[in-house]
Amino acid sequence: MRTTFFKKPLLVFITFIFAALLSSCGGGSSAVNTIIDTIVDTSDRPGWELNGLRFVASKASKNNFLGYDSLTSTSLGLNSDNEIVTSVVTLQFDDKGPGIYTLVSSFEELVTRQNSDPAGKFLLIAASIINLANDSKEYQSEDSGFVNVAFNTSNDLVFNIPSPVNLLQSSGDGFPDFPFRIFFKLIDIFEDLPTPSLP
Repeated sequence: MRTTFFKKPLLVFITFIFAALLSSCGGGSSAVNTIIDTIVDTSDRPGWELNGLRFVASKASKNNFLGYDSLTSTSLGLNSDNEIVTSVVTLQFDDKGPGIYTLVSSFEELVTRQNSDPAGKFLLIAASIINLANDSKEYQSEDSGFVNVAFNTSNDLVFNIPSPVNLLQSSGDGFPDFPFRIFFKLIDIFEDLPTPSLP
């Protein structure tokens, strides 16, 4: 499944605060600073860590893919060269309500394991990072690790991985500083996550 990295609301978002980003991001930093992170405190906001870099989710929405839920969240930021970078995380699963979901390494394995254990809870993670030059690298979960899923006060399923799990590179040759195996954490991602408001 091809992921669409830039949608119209995100491009409007870039235009609105790009100048603020350039002035607020100091030179020499090797980390990706999320767009929101340069303006407000993001320590308690939904997002993820990819290879040690913190991304704040700018939106999240759920679709159906071949009968399985596909929850996609997007984040924008700048790298140390002030280049726009985006990260996209997609969670694919059969909605079995709250509980502990076991990670799988491919969509085919997700289908196979769900068919063999209809009551089981399984989930596939796909994560990517890409810049405007279309340099990219994509990762997927491996067959180890778990995702904590619980209801929030609005009865949305909220996904968390508080302790890092491994993701393995699946494609792409961009971002040479990103190795084949990286650590990944997920913080409070849920359906219809609103775009954070600026102060």
